[in-house]
Parts: sequence; structure tokens; C-alpha cells
Amino acid sequence: MNYFKAWTPTRKWRSILAIGLPALGLLWLMGLGVARNNAPYSSGPLSTSHAFMGNQCNTCHQPIAMGVGFRKHVSDESCLACHQAPMHQASQTYTPSCASCHVEHVGSTNLAHASDRSCTQCHSNLQIKSGAHTYQADIKGFNANHPEFAPLRTGFRDPGNIKFNHAMHLKAGLLSEAGKPVQLECADCHRSSGMGQTWKYGEVALKTAGTPAKPGAGGGMMMPETESRPSDAEGPSRASYMKPPTYENNCIACHSLQFDPVISQPAPHDKPEVVHAFVVQKLTEYIAAHPGAIREGTGELQIPRGAFNRGTAHSPSEWVTLHTAQAEDLLWRKTCLECHVLNPRTGDAGAATTLPVVAEPNITTRWLPHAVFQHYAHSSLTCESCHTNAPSSTDTTDVLLPNISTCQTCHRDAREKIAAASNSCSLCHQYHDWKEGKPIKGKYSLQQLVGGVMMPARHGEVASR
Repeated sequence: MNYFKAWTPTRKWRSILAIGLPALGLLWLMGLGVARNNAPYSSGPLSTSHAFMGNQCNTCHQPIAMGVGFRKHVSDESCLACHQAPMHQASQTYTPSCASCHVEHVGSTNLAHASDRSCTQCHSNLQIKSGAHTYQADIKGFNANHPEFAPLRTGFRDPGNIKFNHAMHLKAGLLSEAGKPVQLECADCHRSSGMGQTWKYGEVALKTAGTPAKPGAGGGMMMPETESRPSDAEGPSRASYMKPPTYENNCIACHSLQFDPVISQPAPHDKPEVVHAFVVQKLTEYIAAHPGAIREGTGELQIPRGAFNRGTAHSPSEWVTLHTAQAEDLLWRKTCLECHVLNPRTGDAGAATTLPVVAEPNITTRWLPHAVFQHYAHSSLTCESCHTNAPSSTDTTDVLLPNISTCQTCHRDAREKIAAASNSCSLCHQYHDWKEGKPIKGKYSLQQLVGGVMMPARHGEVASR
């Protein structure tokens, strides 16, 4: 039995190694802790967004004792110190932690793209605190049982008030007002925000080509201009949704607002009150410069969009009144009415009661408010390959969105062993309701986040640590 008490060479070295190696390891870890080097505790590489603070683990991981050790998981408070993330829905019964959806230390990933499991843990059997569901309560994935897009479901119609016939405008051999054949393309009217090229049939293009300027053609009160000037270009980062077409950008080359053959300037594309004032002013100026025109007031008024009997005037004011009535009869009953919805004016007294009220265009710029989309990411496709019904649409109320089966042609499960684009929930949907977002008041300095000492930069150099 004395064998077990004897210190043989093997037992001696075994004891030394059993004590010495852990002691060396502890000394090494303590040395790294003093040097504020947390690499041994890292669970893996950080995502691209957080890579700059890779040496400052304690920014997110709260130590458990004396500044050493990072066994505690990242708390929501740590995330909310930098990211103001509003709730998803006030009616939700379960709120997952930030780190359970946005998993760090898995490489250069986009943390905003949570796994489908993070979404379906609730949406495959959606439970709410009270009341009736306003969303689909059973969704297991985009290619599983995702419902059709809401605007394409039965009974939904385009709520816009601009009359437009896609089939007519896209047909071959279309003639402009100048009698020249044109072939319109989708991009002549539809472009994403941030694209700053001039419009082929817009006012700027006409002026660039040497066409005389058309005073009064601007204004855009019927159809307000939105991000249409070249100086607004901001590249692909804003190329998400199509901005609404405007008269000045897309229609003016073919649809002038001429109201009288003796006036070269067209009426402004503006509110009826502005149009009325412009017509009266131009006619008054004309008859003052051409008093003999009063005697030429008989016969029919021939203009491209109609013919009216002039009647006879006996004074300049009567001539202006007569021509104004004829011009506005043309504008309100024919020219403007081709595209706009005009309603009778009620409740006003006086001459103004003859002027109509133009209904708001109400053009929808974002059809799926609970989803995100980028046209720029799909720019390699022809417009017709997704918007298949557009070339044959003759009804203004047609909803011309691609249906879900069109999207599923490319966005499908990669496990099907065919070429596939991502079909994850986070590709189109966001968890947080960013409309409720609030400003963030930062609490960290550069040194606290990146570590080390920020050295002052010399002239012509960038500061480094």
C-alpha cells in the first residue's frame, strides 16, 4: 500500500503539470485582462456593423465580477443604449429579447436579417392581447402559406383619381401633338426616387432641345412635383419606390394646355383659380395689343381638341369675357377632364361658382406599407416581366402589382436545390415599428467604443489609435 504514498517521477510530473498548467493559464488570462484584451472570451467574429468595437466586449457584455468574465448574455438594455428600437405591435403578447433575434458572433452578417424562426414563433399561431386579428394569424413562410398581397385580393381597386390607359399609351405608332410617332416605355413615366436624369417628354427636355419655354406650364398644383429635379439624385440607396408621374415631367410634350389659337402660351397646370386668372390676363393683354380682333370674332373657334362658335363681341371686355368662357368650356369639359376628376363647386357665391374643383390625384406610391421593396435590386428585369398586366390594362382602377406567385418564381427555398433568391421574412418585413422611433442620445465616446487612445492627426493625415 506504500506504493500509493511514494512520489514516483511519473506522479511528480503529473502533479506539477496538473497545477502548473492551469496556473499559467490563469496568469495569462489575468495579464490579458489587465491589458484590456478580451479576445480569449470572444465567441466568434462580430458582424460588420459592430466590428469596429471588437476589442471592447464589455460594451455589450456586462462583467460579473471585478471587470473580468463575460458569462452574462447581452441584455436588451445594452442594445437600447445605441439602438432606439420601438415595439413591434402594442397588441403583442410576447416580446423576444434583442439577442434572440439578432444573433451576433456568426460572421459578417446583417444583424437586421433575423431568422424566419424568430418570426414564425409568433406568426405561425398569432396570439394577441385582445380583440380580433387584423393580420394573417397563420404564416409559416413565404413559400408555405403566405397570403396573396392585400391590394390584389378580391374587390380591391386602385383609389387614384388620375384617368390613365396603359394599353393606349404603350401601343406602337402613337402620335404626339406635333404629329411625330413616339414609342413610350415604362421608364418614360416611372422612375425610382433618387434617379436624376431628365425626362424624355418633360419640360426640362423640351427646353434642352431648344423648344421655346412655356411660361405658366409649371406650378403643378394638380399633380405636385416630387423629387424630380436632377440635383436630387442620390443613387441606389433611395431607388426603392416609384415616384408619382407629374404633368411637367411626363405629359407636357404630348398634352399641351392650349386654350385659344391666338395665345401661344398654354394654360398653367394648376388650380382652376390660377388657370382662370391666367386665361383672363393673356386674353386681356392680347386684345389690348390687337384691338382689331374684336371685328374678327364671328365664326367657329378651331383648336385641336374641339370647335366652338365664337359669337360676336362689341367691346374689349366683352371679347375677353366671351373668349374666356369658350376657353374654359374647352378646358373643363375636354382637356382637363381627360385626366382629372372635376367636381362642381358648391357653397361659394359669385362668378367663382363656375370653376370646378379638381379631385386630389391620390396616386399610391407605396402599395404594401407593411413591407419594404427596392426597385433598384430588380433593375435587371424588364418591367413587363413582373407587371404582366400593365401593357393590356385599359381601366384606371386596375391594380398592376406583381402577384405573390411572380415573386415566388425567384424567391424560393434554397433547399429545393435550384437557383433561388432569399425568401426570408426579414427580406421584406421589419419587426420594429419605426414610425414610433425617437431620437437617441449617445452615451459613448470614440475611445470607449474602439478602445485605445485616439491620437491627434497631423495636417493631411487621418487620426488613428
